[in-house]
Amino acid sequence: MGMQYLNILSFISEDLNMNAKNSYELKLSKIKTILGDQKVLNDLTNEQLLFILQPLDQGSFLSACPGSGKTQCVGVKLAFHAAQWLNLSKGIAVLSFTKIAANEIKERASLFSKDKGISTPHFVGTIDSWIHNFLFNPFGHSVTGFEGIDGDYSHRLIQNDSRAPFLNQYITVLTMEQSTTTVDILGFSLGTKNEPIWVGQGEKTFPSDELWKLKSNKEAFAKKGFVTYADIEYWTLRLLRTRKEIRKLLVQRFPYILIDECQDLSKMQLAILNELIKEGAAVHLIGDKDQAIYEFRKVDPTLVEKCINHWKLNRLQLTKSFRCAQTICDFAAKLKGRSPMKANHPGSDESCLLWEYEHAHLSDIQSSFHKTLVKYGIEPKNAVIVARGHTILKLIKGTSFTGKKTIAYDIATALFNWTVLNKSGSDMRQAIELCGKAIEDLAYDGRYNHFRVPNGYSSADWRRLVVEMLNEFKDIAFFLHNSQPATWSEWINRYLKPKLQAFWPKFKNHVHSYDEAKNRIKAAAGTAKELVFDGDFKNKHIQGIKLETIHGIKGDTYEATLLVSAPNKQSKGGHFEHWLENPENEYNRFAYVACTRPKQLLIVATPKLKKASKDIMIGLGLKPSAIP
Repeated sequence: MGMQYLNILSFISEDLNMNAKNSYELKLSKIKTILGDQKVLNDLTNEQLLFILQPLDQGSFLSACPGSGKTQCVGVKLAFHAAQWLNLSKGIAVLSFTKIAANEIKERASLFSKDKGISTPHFVGTIDSWIHNFLFNPFGHSVTGFEGIDGDYSHRLIQNDSRAPFLNQYITVLTMEQSTTTVDILGFSLGTKNEPIWVGQGEKTFPSDELWKLKSNKEAFAKKGFVTYADIEYWTLRLLRTRKEIRKLLVQRFPYILIDECQDLSKMQLAILNELIKEGAAVHLIGDKDQAIYEFRKVDPTLVEKCINHWKLNRLQLTKSFRCAQTICDFAAKLKGRSPMKANHPGSDESCLLWEYEHAHLSDIQSSFHKTLVKYGIEPKNAVIVARGHTILKLIKGTSFTGKKTIAYDIATALFNWTVLNKSGSDMRQAIELCGKAIEDLAYDGRYNHFRVPNGYSSADWRRLVVEMLNEFKDIAFFLHNSQPATWSEWINRYLKPKLQAFWPKFKNHVHSYDEAKNRIKAAAGTAKELVFDGDFKNKHIQGIKLETIHGIKGDTYEATLLVSAPNKQSKGGHFEHWLENPENEYNRFAYVACTRPKQLLIVATPKLKKASKDIMIGLGLKPSAIP
């Protein structure tokens, strides 16, 4: 399965276990021979060069500390190998977990590529799209038994929080100790050994002789052409395990696979990769196991480590951060209990500050942060306030919705996020997702096509329609009636329903008419007379400062970051004591990810500390400072 390169470049296949005589200059010259004498290449470190020149057919694991330039590194590696590629029937697959990350890698590779583009036979995209496009979409029906509709064998994707009525026919009834319980078809997926994996909740225990019902119902669901995201991975694994010819074809098409942010690989995704490696694929993993923060997706960094060992991947590392000041690197390393990281600039004792806030004044912390940014000469647009979850961010913003989650609640939340001053990327994403999901449930019975949108739409067209709806509904986002705060009943019946009825004709190919769907637009039981919004409508955003969750800033870079601890331990992983309990748990990794975003200023804000806790924070490298 050797790579086909130009004859004049045969020296590149030499032994690249760089010894004393293989100097930095020699490594760099090998890259410049292919990509040209680009000045930016002179900034590559020796560690980066080692990874770029790692042969594609020898799998590797690149452990990259935060801000180490790994995206640049992957981009150069892809450009370096793509520039020498001759065989158009096979290519390199470079996979990440978001479209933004994948596009950034592709842009970097195109920047270094002589022909200014990375295209077929190579693939750069998300791991979900790669699995879907090359495996599940063309071949999935052969294992699910779906007979297709008018020659279309694409399965319909159902979101895990869909409320579509047709799902009721797939409820599983399980018996346990003379009592019965029901399990929603979206409440579980199947694992690598056909075991139930519970979605968004703790483990459940049922008699083994009852669990076959779950598997049987999930198979019936797929046979009718319905799947969830997790189901796609399950059926893909079954496909690879039972159809050797398909497994072989995929490895012939993509013999080399690079995976960015490898610490986020789930057990199912690792099992899929394992099948491809057994068939001969060479895999290169790039990431930082200390930044694994997706346990809710069943991601376990210790399992990634086991696979690295099992697959006998060559270990490489990037230990220099081009982002954080040395003082910030030192604090993060101590917090995580990891080896020190090198930085480009030293920072100062004013780079890492500790604030102690009063709970009652939490909503004033934005203003205090803004004053500090002015003092440091940092533009607010280059700063972020970050917390574990949206609950704390709402306290900081001074916003509070009442009621329980319903379709109307989702639309109200979407409108608020869409109209908030200086909305963040997370605000916009959540608004589009919530509004889109509500309409999919109402008008389309919660059913998706393989583009993950209702039938008849492309992803771009559906997004444009949802944005149009959000913009058109902005005038009812104040949640008022006769200039007074509106109750759920008032807002839904006098404002939301008329808007939806007028907008309904724009939903093409809808399954339900407005008259059929309107009765599902209602307040949660017992909340009709409650106020929609119980908070200060004066928006608390300070111009330009972004507010995000820890998951929302992963991979980002800022000049300044304010990490805000929850006021109590009720927030799972959001309280400062959670961050300090165990350097091996995910809560500690939450804080580590947040603290490695800023270049020059990190502030950690906690509720008032006892002396012991304060001493620990100071010992880690934070300097107590009064909140301005």
